[in-house]
Amino acid sequence: MFDEPTSSPNFALHQRIISGKSCHVPPADVKSAWRNQLHHRARTYFDGNRLLAAEYGHTGRLVEMIALDAGEHRDRLGNPLRVIYHANWATRKFVQEIGLPTSMAEQ
Repeated sequence: MFDEPTSSPNFALHQRIISGKSCHVPPADVKSAWRNQLHHRARTYFDGNRLLAAEYGHTGRLVEMIALDAGEHRDRLGNPLRVIYHANWATRKFVQEIGLPTSMAEQ
C-alpha cells in the first residue's frame, strides 16, 4: 500500500472526469491539484489501493480527488501510475474523511 510517493507525476485522468455527467471540475484544475496536493491519505476500507487527495484548483476552490493505484504499471523512473477516477469540489464528508477541517469544504 502506497510505499511510493503519492503525488506521483505519472497519473492519468479517467475519461469519466474529462467529459460527461461526472465532469464537475475542469480537467486543468484536477491536473494542477494532483500535482500540488495539500493533503492525501490512503482509503483503507476498500482494498487498500485507493488514494484520497485534496488541493486548491486554479479557481481557488478545494478539489477532492480519488485515484486508483494501477498496480504494476510504472514510468521509466519507477513512479507508480495513478488513475484519477473521481474529482469534485470538496464536500464536508470528503474533507472529514481525509482529515482536514470541515470549514475547508464547499458550502
